[in-house]
Amino acid sequence: MFEERMLVDWKTLKKLGWPYSRAHTWRMINAGRFPAPQKFGEHPGSRVAWRWKEVRHFFDGSDPTIAA
Repeated sequence: MFEERMLVDWKTLKKLGWPYSRAHTWRMINAGRFPAPQKFGEHPGSRVAWRWKEVRHFFDGSDPTIAA
């Protein structure tokens, strides 16, 4: 239950070992190869965060919703 609500921001994603730049990460999201983040706010510069569960599944290679 708690894991369902945990979020990972950009800094935490990098600390987890994410090797890609923000631009490449957004290209992967647009191509459906990385989970889409949640956006906090309406303006273009709003913060984003990913659900920990989706990021963990991506790193494990067990996320069926992400195209290979």
